[in-house]
Amino acid sequence: MPHWLPEPLRPAHRETLPSFVSRLSASKGVSAKNLALDMGVSLKRVVTQDPEALEQLRIWSRLTDTEFADLLSWTGVGAGDIQQEFRGELVGSRSLRNPVVRGCPLCLAEDAAAGDGSPFKAMVMRGDWQFKETVRCVRHGADLVPLWRANSPSARYDIGSRLQEILPALLAGDFSQPRREVTEYDHWLDARFENGTDATWLARHSLYAATIMCRLLGTSLQRLPGQAEQDPHQLGFNALRNGERSFRDALDQLTDHCDSTQFGPSKTFGSLHEKLSRDYAKDPQFAEFRQCLRDCILENWAVGSGELVLGEALAERRLHSVTSVSVQSGVGPAVVEALLIEAGAVRADDPRPRARKTFDAKEHAGLVAIIPQLVGPMEMRKAMGATRSEFRALVEIGELCPVTRIAGFKTPWLASEGIRFVESLRRKGGPIPNGERGWSTIQLASAHTGIAVSRILAGIRNEALRVGLRDGEPGYHGICVSRNEITALENHAPRATKKWREGSISIAAFGRSIGIRDHGTFTRFVEAGHCPAHLVRNPRTGQNHLRMTEAEIAVFHEKFATSNTIAAETGLHRNTIRALLNDHDIAPFSADGHEFGRIYLRKEVIAILPDGAAMYAGR
Repeated sequence: MPHWLPEPLRPAHRETLPSFVSRLSASKGVSAKNLALDMGVSLKRVVTQDPEALEQLRIWSRLTDTEFADLLSWTGVGAGDIQQEFRGELVGSRSLRNPVVRGCPLCLAEDAAAGDGSPFKAMVMRGDWQFKETVRCVRHGADLVPLWRANSPSARYDIGSRLQEILPALLAGDFSQPRREVTEYDHWLDARFENGTDATWLARHSLYAATIMCRLLGTSLQRLPGQAEQDPHQLGFNALRNGERSFRDALDQLTDHCDSTQFGPSKTFGSLHEKLSRDYAKDPQFAEFRQCLRDCILENWAVGSGELVLGEALAERRLHSVTSVSVQSGVGPAVVEALLIEAGAVRADDPRPRARKTFDAKEHAGLVAIIPQLVGPMEMRKAMGATRSEFRALVEIGELCPVTRIAGFKTPWLASEGIRFVESLRRKGGPIPNGERGWSTIQLASAHTGIAVSRILAGIRNEALRVGLRDGEPGYHGICVSRNEITALENHAPRATKKWREGSISIAAFGRSIGIRDHGTFTRFVEAGHCPAHLVRNPRTGQNHLRMTEAEIAVFHEKFATSNTIAAETGLHRNTIRALLNDHDIAPFSADGHEFGRIYLRKEVIAILPDGAAMYAGR
């Protein structure tokens, strides 16, 4: 039969199980180990919460079910291999169980003074002291301090023995620390411990996750100017208490603060990033915090497709930066930056390092794709199979346009455009008829006949001129035309059909002049009645062709615009114009479900132009 205590000892408020066992043994005048033996168990079984040992303690102590449950609640009960149930919430075991035992020396000194000659019967170890994220005693404003260290749980939780060892130093004030102002974080945590009260956004999160996030975020925020001496838990609490927007604002502050360096997310957010990437990468308690940080990272750094961000792979790249494009393309960052500025992808006055000068990867995918393909004039001519004079002539008439007009830029040409131009002409040709004289390259034919290269190209495109292909000459220089056909075409064509002589131009030529190279697209636009044109019969082929007079062209410009016409009027680069149109969601003109390429309503374009880049309301 158990030896009932004559005067039952009651647990103090917030007392832990080992502390109560220590005081119970002191009230009997025995050690905690001997008390456990008297109960028929060992102290180790008691502190490790063996069910039989706990039942014996409950019987011996004569505690009510409510008292015993409260005692265990403030101690923490195992809930799996790595978790404890503490005050009705699941917390990581390491947040409660630590070889270093902390406490408030002022509370213990007061307990000892009130012990009526038996300090060990009165000294209480409070449960909230165990929790790793508890910073200080709310009652005294004193930081919790390490009282002792013991790796063995039996030695660590033999509270009476450990208190006997430190009592002289404790009473002498050796453990005392300067008192500090109790923070809002301290009061918030104390209320969560006491009865779960929480009026902040953190109420939706577990105590474990909320307190850890306060510390991790606060530690990162200490890097900001003037914050180094602030309490990290309080800094984090201030940033989290009001919700996700406040949390994101704090992350943005850290992001902006790193702009003077090449820091990536890991260095920018420090232990916050490290822990959410590793220790808590799969913990559902941290899911909302991870998502907020992940969103911040993906909106500020150029993360590549497939890269892991806080344990989750990015399916598709969202942002590129000057640095990422440079690495991907193999082109120097200074060159890449100049191209991106001209295209309106990044700002010239952006003070951030190149790794942080980001832009929408999908919107500018075309530009990023062509950067590594840009070549100089020699490579362009070689790709096209054109001589220097042929290439120069094509540039002068606007058949070939550089991707960029940056002064001094050595590789402004896109070889694929030149190849596409050549192939479009060669598809119209065949072998030069045997024995037929008078065939020359386009450039030589222009020189011999005095007919402009542009006129010859127009004749090829509207099939007024045949194309002959030289054997062994696969490029532009291998394209030939008949000088006799050119002369005959020019001499016998009615004045009304001669380009520009009567202010008339084919709709294909006009379409190319405004940047619409797809002849079929502009033809549909005209035939749908959106722009006036008139039919002219080709005297050589007998076919009717749509052509436009200057008056008809003026009608087009009165209502519509393209990137080329906007550039001509404003001086803005076409890439900048495309960026403006995209940024303001200006869609190309369409009617009755039909689209006609990149033709825009003039009034919509005028409305979005920046200051200093004016267009006439009508031409």
